[in-house]
Amino acid sequence: MSNSIRIFRKTSTILALLLAWFSLGFTAQAQSSRPITKKGLLEALRLKGLSDQELIQHIQKRGVDFELTPEDQSQLKQAGAGPQLIEAVRANHRATETVPETKNLPAAPPVFNVPPGAPLSKADIISLLETGVPPERVEKVVELRGVSFDLAADSIAEITAAGGNRSLLGAISEKSTARISAPPVQVQPAPKPVAPPPTAAPAAPLPSGPTPRPQSGSRLFIAPMEGNLNGFLATEIVKQKLPVLLVTDEKEAQFILTGAAMPGDNKWYNSIFGGKDKTEGNVQMISVSARQVVWAGEAGDRSLLWGNFRRGGQRKVADRIVSKMKDELF
Repeated sequence: MSNSIRIFRKTSTILALLLAWFSLGFTAQAQSSRPITKKGLLEALRLKGLSDQELIQHIQKRGVDFELTPEDQSQLKQAGAGPQLIEAVRANHRATETVPETKNLPAAPPVFNVPPGAPLSKADIISLLETGVPPERVEKVVELRGVSFDLAADSIAEITAAGGNRSLLGAISEKSTARISAPPVQVQPAPKPVAPPPTAAPAAPLPSGPTPRPQSGSRLFIAPMEGNLNGFLATEIVKQKLPVLLVTDEKEAQFILTGAAMPGDNKWYNSIFGGKDKTEGNVQMISVSARQVVWAGEAGDRSLLWGNFRRGGQRKVADRIVSKMKDELF
């Protein structure tokens, strides 16, 4: 084989590799700068998670994937878009395959003016995260508006998968606590005639043998607790990576975690010797098959280093209880 043929083949191979490299780089850049869809823009306007100015900044940076028609303009106006936002949509149409020019613009300072609105549902929070709203901004909206749902294990998994972080989950848990802590209006029922107590059936005998202990992969159900301690416990179990499977149906559980959080004594004279816990909690883990308590733990929120000057509430109580559970059971 002549030298000219060898040189031609080597040159062809190098050119093919260079073309593939440039193609991959172009594709990765295009995927990280996808334009905003009309559906995503309408959803962001409906939830009012961002101001018009913030939406304009996102549109100018990423563009939109649709050309503005009279029908689109009418839908945006009905959703609450102002004239400047509509003009930004008209001027920033980009085809899906177009890669916008990258400019080194200074980062805009965070804006915390949250429009008023109703409390957020779980679906609203997931929609904001999937639209591209940063979790820090969603957390601010949660703090000002509140939430309309209780934080359970399945909700934690869905919000985390959508891009939520620990701080956002903590804010949601605190707002769900505030929502359920309002005393309900109690209606006194009319007195009913007292019936004779039924004859109690004999209790089923307890199973014999050693008391079962939770293993890696055991199914754990967290029962509702006073002070919404269950929500904080679920968050800490996920965060500290306990090797258990949290289930939302009590019938599927092998073990049940129950307990309560309660305010502690905070008299002025206790602060002389470092103070006492403002929040105390205790939990018990029950084996469903043996109907026996297999583990129990308690904790407070007082810091041993800072005494009465640092508190943590239910979140700190849950953190300490789950740490004890991890050390003693796993």
